[in-house]
Order: sequence, then structure tokens, then C-alpha cells
Amino acid sequence: MKVKARLKRILITILLLIGGFFLCHFIYVVIDRGLNGYVVDRFEEEYMSHQWVELEGGEEGYYNHRISWWRVKELLYEAFLVLIIVWVLSLRLASVLYASRREKKIIHAASGMITRTVTITTAASLLFTANHPLRTARSNRTICIRYTAKAACRILDR
Repeated sequence: MKVKARLKRILITILLLIGGFFLCHFIYVVIDRGLNGYVVDRFEEEYMSHQWVELEGGEEGYYNHRISWWRVKELLYEAFLVLIIVWVLSLRLASVLYASRREKKIIHAASGMITRTVTITTAASLLFTANHPLRTARSNRTICIRYTAKAACRILDR
């Protein structure tokens, strides 16, 4: 049983990783091809500086493209903050779901124990009352009964 549960958990994890990979790939394809260069243009506007540098003589020159590293650092900082928030929230969600499932298992086990205790107690009280047929039929002899949970269930089923 434990092997099946562990295998199931591993398979679910692998499927989630594969699904996450395909989702990321789909988002990449939509952004790259579907928006037709919009993201590159936006990145170039926001995170690069452009400067025309003239050569001697004034007619010829070139564009100097430089990355604005302080803007890229801001972007990475904001992305890491969002990533950490998502990570913490997903860990919290997982722990709440695990605790909920664990609590249900504990309650189920406790209710089973209570049910068995009530069943055994009821069967024992039925068996050892003065009006029980076994007791009244053989009132002259002492009856020794080895009491088990199966016997209690049989008594309750009558």
C-alpha cells in the first residue's frame, strides 16, 4: 500500500513538472510569435538606452545600444519578490491542505476506535445482563465466555 502511494505521488509530481514545462513553453510561444516582437520592442524601450555616435566628419556614425543595468536590476528584484510571494503562498496552501487531509484521517481513525469501543461495550452489557437468554437458560452454572470483538459483533447481529 505504501509503495502504491509513493509511486502515485512520484507520478503526480512528474506529471505536474511536465505540465508546467508545456505551460511555460506555450506562454513563450504566445509571447514570442503571437505578439510579433512586442515583448522585444518593449524590453528595448524600457531597459536599453540608444545613442547616436557621430564619427569624425559628421556625416557618418552609428547607434550605441547600452543596457540600463539599474533598470534590469529593478526588474529582477521585482520578479524575485513576486516569485518568493508565489512560493510562500503555495507552500502555505500545501501545508493547509496536508493538515486538513491529516486531520480528516485522524478524525476517521478516532471515530472508528469510538465505534469499536461502543460496539464492544454494548455487546458486553447485552451478554452479561440477567435477562440474556444464555444467562437465564443456565442459571445454575457459571458461564465463562472468552470475549472477543468477533463475539461481540455476533451478539449484536442477533
